[in-house]
Amino acid sequence: MLTRELLVERCEGEFLEECGLIPSSVGWKKKEVRINTRLVYTQNKFNLLREESEGYSKLMTALAEFGRSGDGNANAAVRSTQSLIGYFDLDPNRALDLVLDAYEHAPHQSGFMELLGLFRKGAHAQVLGFKFQNHAKASEAAANAAANRAEDDDDADEKEEGEEGDDDEEEGEAGPGDGKDKPRGRKPTGGDKGGDKGTSKGTKKLAEPEPIPETPASLYALAAKLVGAGVVELDALYAHLSPADDAAVERHVLGVETRLAAAKKIGAVNLLAKADDSKSKDADPLTVAITPPNDPRDQKLGLVRGFLAVGDVDGATAMIERLRNLGLDPAEDPAVQKALCETLRNTIAECYGLAAPATSGPAMDARGPTAGMEPPDPGGGFMPDEAFERLRLLGPYVAVDPVLHSRMIRCVRQHSIAAASVGDKDAGAKGE
Repeated sequence: MLTRELLVERCEGEFLEECGLIPSSVGWKKKEVRINTRLVYTQNKFNLLREESEGYSKLMTALAEFGRSGDGNANAAVRSTQSLIGYFDLDPNRALDLVLDAYEHAPHQSGFMELLGLFRKGAHAQVLGFKFQNHAKASEAAANAAANRAEDDDDADEKEEGEEGDDDEEEGEAGPGDGKDKPRGRKPTGGDKGGDKGTSKGTKKLAEPEPIPETPASLYALAAKLVGAGVVELDALYAHLSPADDAAVERHVLGVETRLAAAKKIGAVNLLAKADDSKSKDADPLTVAITPPNDPRDQKLGLVRGFLAVGDVDGATAMIERLRNLGLDPAEDPAVQKALCETLRNTIAECYGLAAPATSGPAMDARGPTAGMEPPDPGGGFMPDEAFERLRLLGPYVAVDPVLHSRMIRCVRQHSIAAASVGDKDAGAKGE
């Protein structure tokens, strides 16, 4: 039922020796080690004229030169990349990684899209996702190191405060005769023990914490371009972004609870607090309550910024909707607010020209020098559907831009008046 080859392949040496299939298990183990060494650790002879390191260096040089040149050299760059990969037998994934790096540093060079067509489509999301994972690991390691240093500094401060308290108690317990030989009114100088403590403590306070490395904005812009061009699927890239959905929701809930607790402390007076309590480390509750969380390690929010930076509002909408379904609010981020406000301002530019008050600059430019001197026409000024979609994404944060807020009020009012004048109930419902 079982062949000798199958038993030798699957079973241990001791079992094979007991069955009589091999003469000695010790000799079998030595032979197995020799074969594994020859297959895995023995280096093959390479032709020095076709060494991989030279191939990668030539490829990087060609990509850098292509990034500085115009789009007219795209065909030549494709042929050069193909010849280098084939001649030096380069790893396709590493070559793709170099192409993505070159495209990231030369985003104006659209010819890189043709180079990306040389590689298997499914590999783009994987290689790009590994880039995001490496940045996430670096940020997480730096954040953990900063937290450990802060904890060590707090422990050292508490230890120093305890030692100072013990010294004060010893001075208070000393009798009247013990202080006769001590000079009165003399304070510890820089050479004294207390002076050394104060100097080191002050130096420690002046030291600023090292910033946590963030995923570069250029990588987010590159990912947004590739998703918008259909080279990378959003679902395939989303799986590589950090933090995970559960961790993001948990962090968001904790941040909301912290800000709500700080808001309840605004205006509250602690009667037990000392007037000169300068050692209090509690932050201002108003600052905590009005400051939105800004985690540089949130790559999903960074991808939303990347979509808005390259002008892909549809991709940003898809990401925002995905995060909102988790209970998150991407529009709370100041950078996202600014980009959405700019997009909304451009969307309603034409509509605002028809709804602007008489004699204003936008009215004169849109309606002409004659009609611009008169009130807006009740029958015109419908807002496009894109404007309502942008406004829905922005939500109440449209108020961060007072000028845009006032323009939106005028446009919505003009839209409602125009819908009522022509009897369009569906358009009127949008304005409501």
